[in-house]
Amino acid sequence: MATHPSYPLAAISEALNAWQTWDQKWSERKERPDIGEVLGVGSANTVFALNRAPDLVFRVRHNSASLSLNPPKLEIALWRAAAKLGFAPDILWVGANEDVVITRRLAFDGLVEQAQSQLLKTVHESGITAPRLSLEETANRYAGTIKEKDLGPLALNHRTPTILHDLQRLDNEPGCFCHNDLTPSNIGKLADSHLAVDWEYASLGSRHFDIAVATQTMENDARLAFAKRTAGAFFNLSQWQAACRVAPLMDHLWTLAVFGRAEGAQSKAVVEANWALHE
Repeated sequence: MATHPSYPLAAISEALNAWQTWDQKWSERKERPDIGEVLGVGSANTVFALNRAPDLVFRVRHNSASLSLNPPKLEIALWRAAAKLGFAPDILWVGANEDVVITRRLAFDGLVEQAQSQLLKTVHESGITAPRLSLEETANRYAGTIKEKDLGPLALNHRTPTILHDLQRLDNEPGCFCHNDLTPSNIGKLADSHLAVDWEYASLGSRHFDIAVATQTMENDARLAFAKRTAGAFFNLSQWQAACRVAPLMDHLWTLAVFGRAEGAQSKAVVEANWALHE
């Protein structure tokens, strides 16, 4: 880890040396925890286990120029707000520049659809205040990065009228607080509670889009039933259909912008089939 040029080594050392501040079991452990194995790597952060503190994890930012919706300070503020309401793990330590976060370690196994649905409803009904997400502006930002990397031919043109119409109708939907990436991989369990992690894309926005992102691996019938159950009286079939088209589009553009390639389900040919578009 120490050889990675993007890890903030000073912030890591500061956090580890302050272990008696954030480790409630320090008197039992008697020795400072150290960074252990990698548990997960995202586009902006790496999550490590902590040796001698198996109940905690250590998240380090490795990319300060990511395409995350929220800058680190805002992500932490929204994460804290969610933790205060009981649907995110408590933050035990944050570095001065939000480079390092220490939090509880969750168990990521055995999630049932009912728990995922209930957690989405809880997020949507939380009333947390956040900036409004514009899917159109976000797509523009991804497209700009794709163009800078000379990858334009690989990208679906989101300015096509039918696609733009879907983006705008979702942007005009009455907003609620959304996680925008509440897939099973971002839901863990602590004791008897299901908690959400990774608040980089949280915002006010379309609940239909939020549900569509969370359910992309489901079969169509199960997905529709899940959406109706989760959105309740807010469910609108036309909005839902638009969200199911837009969710893979945003994944396609994001993946191409971040990784320089978009293959399989995220390829241009697969995504454009949702609108039956042909050049």
